[in-house]
Amino acid sequence: MISGSGGGPVGGGTEFTAEGVAVVLREACEAAGLDATGAELLRLGSNAVYRLASLPIIVRIARDPAVLPEMERAVAVARWLETVDFPATRVPADVAQPIVVRGLVVTFWESVQEREEYATVGELADLLRRLH
Repeated sequence: MISGSGGGPVGGGTEFTAEGVAVVLREACEAAGLDATGAELLRLGSNAVYRLASLPIIVRIARDPAVLPEMERAVAVARWLETVDFPATRVPADVAQPIVVRGLVVTFWESVQEREEYATVGELADLLRRLH
């Protein structure tokens, strides 16, 4: 059963609440060989987003389990962009992903800064020009 934004059951019956996704975070980190101790919940919306305390890693837990193919592509593209030295968010090389825990899709991303910051339109245009 998949619920709307009310925080009800998703995937394998896990509640998409801070408490429900915390269990998924711990299990996903354990499966990936990472330490979830002290992780900070940054956002809880269409994804639960955590920053690990032990490493500069961001963990995304998707609310919709149907995003698995999309996340497989995102991870593959991130790995390819790294091979061509394109400045983009990286995925940890030693973590097999995405993984599914309790019916939810989990991905791990390298964190490059302590706060959220968005590119300007000019910076984004430059990156798009370089990509093409």
